[in-house]
Amino acid sequence: MDKDSLRREAARQGEYYSGKVREEYDTFFSSAWWDFVRRETARWMLSQCARLLPADSTPWDLLDVGCGIGFTAFEMARRGAERVRRITGLDASAEALALAETRRATLDQRDAQRLQFLQGNFFDHQGGPYHAVYMNEVYEHLPSAQAVFEKAGELVRPGGLLLISTPNRDRLSNRVRALFGRAPVLLDPIHIMEYSLRELRAAPGGWTVQALTGRQIADEDAAGMLLSLGIGRLRALVAPAARTIACNRVSHVLGAAAPAFSTDLFAAYRRETQ
Repeated sequence: MDKDSLRREAARQGEYYSGKVREEYDTFFSSAWWDFVRRETARWMLSQCARLLPADSTPWDLLDVGCGIGFTAFEMARRGAERVRRITGLDASAEALALAETRRATLDQRDAQRLQFLQGNFFDHQGGPYHAVYMNEVYEHLPSAQAVFEKAGELVRPGGLLLISTPNRDRLSNRVRALFGRAPVLLDPIHIMEYSLRELRAAPGGWTVQALTGRQIADEDAAGMLLSLGIGRLRALVAPAARTIACNRVSHVLGAAAPAFSTDLFAAYRRETQ
């Protein structure tokens, strides 16, 4: 896919989310469920950096692609302590970044200093080199997996990481749909492509898979299973109970134990040194 096509799609996605940023800001920072997801996401990303980057590495420079309102970046800055030198949040939406800057001003000064936010397109970004580039629920919005890895190869230093959290196309609800002869559905209609465990396991040239696991069996997937079978009227009864289970580590234990069925997948790729 050529650069102009990549830019146009990025602009389309950015415009779509610019219309939703206030709604997301009000939801993501006032919900116990999303607070749990944010903490768990940051914990996993940082643990992969600690496990896979050289122990004598300089403090990390990280790139948060599609950072939006700073959903993960704030928690990464808080948890990173002395291991993180700088987290650069990159997003196409000026509205999202304005909200991110507003929230950055409320952080502890030391945490706030680790963060910077830039408006721009991932495929045009010229920063780095970064110890790790991470994408939290962004990979599925990008039109070419090959182009993602090629660009990441320009931004990540040799031996550095590309960390991805993305919906599992073969999650529980889609597997149930398949049993009834129904096609899989996207978790969000704006998604371009959702990936399976097998597809994420196939690293392109120049990269090696370092970790691949399930993230969670989430309440929205349980509710989505009911909706996909045409019995959505039960959602009001099932979703609260499912959320009680999902809003703790049980959800993540289940996702890690059965990644092929999980709602989301986590992948860590290392850029080869040669």
